[in-house]
Amino acid sequence: MVLASNSKLLIRIQHIIVVESENREYVVMYFLILNYQCSCGLTGTTILAAVENTVDQHTEVVHSEYPETQFLKSNKFSFAIVVVGELPYCESFGDDKKKELQMNSFQICGLWKKSTITISGRPLVIEPYLPKIDALVAAWLPGTEGQGVADVLLGDYGFTGRLAGTWFKTVDQLPMNVGDAHYDPPFQFGYGLTTLSAELRSSE
Repeated sequence: MVLASNSKLLIRIQHIIVVESENREYVVMYFLILNYQCSCGLTGTTILAAVENTVDQHTEVVHSEYPETQFLKSNKFSFAIVVVGELPYCESFGDDKKKELQMNSFQICGLWKKSTITISGRPLVIEPYLPKIDALVAAWLPGTEGQGVADVLLGDYGFTGRLAGTWFKTVDQLPMNVGDAHYDPPFQFGYGLTTLSAELRSSE
């Protein structure tokens, strides 16, 4: 679901950089299924692979987990897709009083327009970064198919998701429920932006 958008998500551009760790993404997607419950030998599609499979044939996709400054300056990227999230956990191992999303300087820099995708099983504190994010997509835990994220991110389908709970500013607000006197979240219960698919946008 899209929680914030300051630019169009349709991406038919020449040069995209995808910043994410494939290893972390696979671990997050498979942790509960493979490491905790069984060893099923499942395969899947990362968000990086899905983006590469979905973009226009003339679009170059570059992947870098930790891009260096010189590398960034020597490439004229049109757009950045930044994938961030939590380390995998289950049950009490996921207890975290801070619930903070950690982003490095590149992930919040303003060099290019970018979509930031969060992979997590719960809301995280993102308030400090919101002013520097062009579009924020909460992918939650997308399972083994990152293709579903790319389908909506790149415009094959529109975003329609809504929050099933309140996304808080800080943990100091918790517990927080609709109707509370101190109810002041960045994203309220039921919030979510709706976008059209690329096909519908082009027909307008």
